[in-house]
Amino acid sequence: MAEKSYIHKKRIVFTALYPYFFGEKLMRAMVIWDQKYSHSPSTAVQHFVYDLKNSVDPNADIRGAHLNLIRAASLPEAELMNDPSGKMEDYLKKYNLSESAEFSMPEYQTLQKFINTWQRHLGKKDSQLVTLYVIENISKQKINQALSLFFVSWISKKENTLQVPNADVRDLRKIINLFYTGCCEYVGPVKTDEILSKVVQAFKQLGGDQHRILIEQLL
Repeated sequence: MAEKSYIHKKRIVFTALYPYFFGEKLMRAMVIWDQKYSHSPSTAVQHFVYDLKNSVDPNADIRGAHLNLIRAASLPEAELMNDPSGKMEDYLKKYNLSESAEFSMPEYQTLQKFINTWQRHLGKKDSQLVTLYVIENISKQKINQALSLFFVSWISKKENTLQVPNADVRDLRKIINLFYTGCCEYVGPVKTDEILSKVVQAFKQLGGDQHRILIEQLL
């Protein structure tokens, strides 16, 4: 695809992925391509589809997507889907993502907001104790190492965003479970469940539909 224009390549990828990814997953896949692979040689196609499996949908038909990318590259322009740039821009704006920044899954933003809400309900002292517990124990969990390092940096300083394209959503659940275990350690399981119930309700009310749906996937 090296000889084709940027927009032409984008239309090829959009056409190829459409049967395998839908809605926001398709937009997420297109943003990953745009930010990481749009200037790569055609030989990077296999790396791209495996990145999608790790970053977008672990159950996706990667072999089918790979073959369709090769097939779509030979299609005449008239058979390609329209340029998805507008839809991609809407997706980036919806989740406040940068066009040039490393791709950050919406689930990461939801996790950060959820943890922030949880900490506020805990109170300053207990929140500090639980945060320290998470920092000390996260390396013992089977969690993507890059995600673990990013999360520790974020929860310590709250100055960055989680930007780890290859992390699995299951790793985010492990972080929530670790935070829950830390709460049980310092405030007890009964109070932890009471706080968590309040946090979930408050978060669903304040977070909007997109965060409500995502947090239901993470819990």
